[in-house]
Amino acid sequence: MALAFVLFSRSPSFFSLGAAFIFPFYQGIYMKCARFFSYSSEILFATSRRDDYVPPRVRRSLFADEVGKVVS
Repeated sequence: MALAFVLFSRSPSFFSLGAAFIFPFYQGIYMKCARFFSYSSEILFATSRRDDYVPPRVRRSLFADEVGKVVS
């Protein structure tokens, strides 16, 4: 954030100073915990296997070989 103030020649306000103290916590701690939780849940429980990210026809063709029949 300090680089943005230097590049755009803005004077820091109370809000920007508060954000400068909160943003490293958000990036450093909160996002690392969220990333760890999502990666570990995917590794342990394969949570993305049943999500609707891919169209049903693609999902059926992907999992038809595993089960031996077409999954609806």
